[in-house]
Amino acid sequence: RSFPIDCGQMSTQPSLIGKVADFLQMKPDHSLLEIGSGSGYQCAVLSKICDRIVSLERYRTLADLARERLRSCKINNVDVIHADGLVAPVDEEDDGGPFDRIILNGALDRVPGFLFDRLAPGGRLLAPIKHESGICRLIQYDKGGRGLDETDLGGFRYLSLTPGIAAKL
Repeated sequence: RSFPIDCGQMSTQPSLIGKVADFLQMKPDHSLLEIGSGSGYQCAVLSKICDRIVSLERYRTLADLARERLRSCKINNVDVIHADGLVAPVDEEDDGGPFDRIILNGALDRVPGFLFDRLAPGGRLLAPIKHESGICRLIQYDKGGRGLDETDLGGFRYLSLTPGIAAKL
């Protein structure tokens, strides 16, 4: 089950993290961009199956706590950054993109186009897209030679991603 974490947010269900890990099909040399660090639990799990992770979190409190938890677990291949993951970075080279995999940990109406630009050739992006039914559809985007291929992975419950850096917390 999901459980409450700081800043009025909820964790991602551990069973869903397992499904996401499977959907991502990460390899040991892959890099991952995560939008929405939350507690850092998903980062900790995924850090064991890929080379490096850059995780962006809009709440400073959550970013600081996730960074501290990861450090206490001696996980050194994750950078948690207090930033708005829904706007294009000023200097894309600062965060080590492009990325082999990108995961959004909250629902959106549509994926910001710049995120597809951050995806390496052959890369995969997973995003929960809001559906009129109220349940999000987890959509897998694969970047091939002729553009993006979309696959609907099914309905899942996600909180909405909120743009911007949180004014407090």
